[in-house]
Amino acid sequence: MAPAVNESHYLTKAKHAWDANYAPGDLFLESHDSHLLATTLAGVPAQFLSLDSVAWLGRALSWSLFAAAWISFSAALRIPAFLSPLVLATWYLGMRYGHWAGEWAIGGFEAKAIAYPFVLFGIAEMLRERWGRVWVLLGAAVAWHPVVGGWAGLSVGIWWLLQPNLLPRFARQWPWLLAGTGVGLIGVLPAASGLGGANQEGNVLASQIHVYFRLTHHLCPQLFSSERHWAAAGSLLILCIATWVGRWRLKEMLREQREASAGQWQLVGKILQIAWIAVGFSVLGLVIDQVCLRLGRPDIASRLLRFYFFRWSDVAVPLAYTVVGWTAVSQAVAAIGDPL
Repeated sequence: MAPAVNESHYLTKAKHAWDANYAPGDLFLESHDSHLLATTLAGVPAQFLSLDSVAWLGRALSWSLFAAAWISFSAALRIPAFLSPLVLATWYLGMRYGHWAGEWAIGGFEAKAIAYPFVLFGIAEMLRERWGRVWVLLGAAVAWHPVVGGWAGLSVGIWWLLQPNLLPRFARQWPWLLAGTGVGLIGVLPAASGLGGANQEGNVLASQIHVYFRLTHHLCPQLFSSERHWAAAGSLLILCIATWVGRWRLKEMLREQREASAGQWQLVGKILQIAWIAVGFSVLGLVIDQVCLRLGRPDIASRLLRFYFFRWSDVAVPLAYTVVGWTAVSQAVAAIGDPL
């Protein structure tokens, strides 16, 4: 039932943004807004409808968009349609129980509920090698939620940079890269405007409150519960096993000259590589946390850790090992019907 997690915060903030007479003087509602598109989208109907109704309208929109994105992603990975809901359910369970820092991609209505479908659309187009669409779709994810779209887009960008023939690819794709950047700035500029300000001491204090008190379960690994550390370790172990399985199956399919099956494992390999890049972001967050605090500089740590270094791995890691497992299942099912 509405409101779910965060809806009580973000929907009231959207209503307040359009109507200053709604809950005047509230510290959170009058704080800087980093999700301009979502606030605009929710704020307009909030002037005429109850917030519960706005929540359900937003859920219908974001869930429908997510369903379309998942269909596109499943098709790009060549997952049979009858298995696609099971793959989605397994991914959901992986996020629900295997997360490290409290991230989710399927839930109530807020900015990231729209950003994640664009991430899926973008990765689906990456698998199809339609790079012009990739950059625009990931730019749209950034526009809706700069942190969600930013980490996902950065991981795809790093993967793209590591592929051969960079200069020819850049020569062909730079207009689309520019277009995607332009779309992303719709979200980045309003968010970035809240990071500065003349009161530097106040900004440092705010970042430390954000990281060490308000959102410790998202941002500061030293303050994560032991349960979450064990869950993350379990997810990482499964990812290691899935990576080995993916590489082994690809070699087997190439050896047996099963081109279609090998091609599918190559696609899965790309998802695995994206997941390991996401793990790299989390490792970087761990290093920042450990080094800065050991040096007695929690101010530096907080100003960096507030960018959610652990968010994308909570989503990408379960996604990767889920598609490995179900790809193996789907190919086994196909082999039963066609052993040759």
